[in-house]
Amino acid sequence: SSTIEAMRTHATGPELILEWNASSNEEAEKRTKVILDACNDAVIAVDEQLKVVLFNQSAEVLLRLRVDDVLGRPIQKLLSEETYDQFANAAEEFFTIFKRRTAGKQPYELRDTPDLPVFKFGDDRSNLALIDKNGRALPIVMSAVSEVEKDGVAIVCFCKNISSIRMHEELIRAERQRADQLLHNILPQYVINTLQSDPTKTIAHRFDSVSILFADIVDFSQVVARLSPARVVELLDGLFSGWERICNQYKVEKVKTLGGSFMAICGLPYVVKDHQLKMVEFAFSALDFLKEFNLTCLPKDELPVNIRLGIHSGPVVAGVIGRSRYSHEYWGDAVNIASEVQQAGVPNCVLISKAAILCFLFMKVLIKRRNENKLNY
Repeated sequence: SSTIEAMRTHATGPELILEWNASSNEEAEKRTKVILDACNDAVIAVDEQLKVVLFNQSAEVLLRLRVDDVLGRPIQKLLSEETYDQFANAAEEFFTIFKRRTAGKQPYELRDTPDLPVFKFGDDRSNLALIDKNGRALPIVMSAVSEVEKDGVAIVCFCKNISSIRMHEELIRAERQRADQLLHNILPQYVINTLQSDPTKTIAHRFDSVSILFADIVDFSQVVARLSPARVVELLDGLFSGWERICNQYKVEKVKTLGGSFMAICGLPYVVKDHQLKMVEFAFSALDFLKEFNLTCLPKDELPVNIRLGIHSGPVVAGVIGRSRYSHEYWGDAVNIASEVQQAGVPNCVLISKAAILCFLFMKVLIKRRNENKLNY
């Protein structure tokens, strides 16, 4: 400028120092701008009114905005609502303390003020976002600090775009949920929790009172012989998937299917006081579903599906077998008897052992079904 040029012409003594300082400041600002423009992160600085005083090239590219369109305008336009509220509150608190400690001082005296407050924001916060030209929110990690300049104090924000990181995190989270769901389809939740905490631990539990149901498609080998493989799978999937949905209504756990057999259990891993009643209600609901399934899901040229169901109550031992491929198994006389009860049953009826029927909870079902030829024991 003309002032600095005049100082260069007549510079002697103290004036020479002033000229050198002016030149140094200009050179420092140029070097700072070059450094900030070379920075990969978006750098945005604001003054006390939270108006933009610096906007580097990375910020231009990231937000698709020209520096001339941003300088002197409120940073509120560049931040998401949640981010701006947090930033503005922190900045207001900082500037209030800063003004109190530097009252009466000129801008060039600020650097020499002891115990100046330091502004820090962003490092411990999540869900911060910048808003680009198209109004799209870009997740960021922000590190904002205060910087005392020759003409006052500014807050400099270093913003790293983490959109790609968030996208990968979402993909990982979705895959983890999918894996957890697949694992849940195979194993009970209490087994999954144990395996996740200690994969090497032996999992074995005894349950003193549960109800076990076996259901078996009558003449299943003949069904397989007269239908195509795809049709057999479609039939089993339609029937057993429907039963799985019914399980949730009665706190019944599907254990497994094997060929045309379906095994379910009630009363574990959490105690169900009326597990006998729940299992019988499930059995009748399964028969009702079978009737609807035969009417609506089978072609007219297919024979209806018939089922034998058997229920028994008693103690069982449950455990996980295998390491590369887990299998949750149940053992005990109660399991064997339930299977034998099913084999002795009548098609499309529920056969219940004496051990289960003696429970007084079954009286509700017995009264309800006393006139229906569907209950045998």
